[in-house]
Amino acid sequence: MASTTPAVPRWRHAAAGEWAAVSSVGAWRVEEVGKHQQMRRTRLPVCNLHALDPALSYPSSIMGWDRVVVVNLERIHTVITATEVLVPGPRDLAITPLVWELRTNLENQAGKDGVVSPPSPRERGGDKDGQALGSDKALPFEFRALEVCLEFTCKSLEQEVQPAALLIF
Repeated sequence: MASTTPAVPRWRHAAAGEWAAVSSVGAWRVEEVGKHQQMRRTRLPVCNLHALDPALSYPSSIMGWDRVVVVNLERIHTVITATEVLVPGPRDLAITPLVWELRTNLENQAGKDGVVSPPSPRERGGDKDGQALGSDKALPFEFRALEVCLEFTCKSLEQEVQPAALLIF
């Protein structure tokens, strides 16, 4: 007896499907990207794109190559290039806050002309008098995007643990 239900692939690669592309100035768009197109765009081998597939079990990791950083932390999966951050599944309710955080933080750090403004002495880790402890150079886009991803991961884990901590104490 033939089944009338359509055939569904056993598992879907994270490289295929919708991706949110957030630029260095906070502009964003949703794109339909195939696996091969994503491999050409990021110059990543397919085995490294598998690490972004939420259906597969990979340990949390941050992997860096010449032109790209792959972030695979808890529920956060991103590909960071020199000009944009790519986030798979942007319409997923668990991913939407990450896209929003990337947009707002990267937009706030960029000037009106698209040039990143240097952080204030307090943002750079200055002391009480506003004396800078570090250099006046702004961080590259890749590091700012990675910082947003790490902060988002920490916040989401804190929100997850907070109810359990209240029950214990």
